[in-house]
Amino acid sequence: MLTIADALAGRPAPLRFQALTATVRAGHLGSFLSKIPEIAAGITISHGDYPLTLFGRDYAVPGLAMRSPKTVLVNRAELIAIVAMQNAECEARFEPEPGTSFLLVRGVDSKDRLAE
Repeated sequence: MLTIADALAGRPAPLRFQALTATVRAGHLGSFLSKIPEIAAGITISHGDYPLTLFGRDYAVPGLAMRSPKTVLVNRAELIAIVAMQNAECEARFEPEPGTSFLLVRGVDSKDRLAE
């Protein structure tokens, strides 16, 4: 809850997880890889309200996004090796560069730009 409060107040709040996986649908891997830079780059993810359960009660907190200033696709070689299998669904794994982390931040609009 304090992490959410910090983010809503405009202070980026570190998240505890060290990796992010994304399911790439069958037939979309080549297109996905062409859009992901080979060098570490910033990533912002916003998908609507942030879910929070507090004392057994569910809440939906609006206006938040996840951000990492320097993130890299760590299993690119593995994914490139299976591009030919267009009917295969696979997992892309992203990790922040050493010394950086995933942050919970305040989103400012539908284009997922971050608040200053």
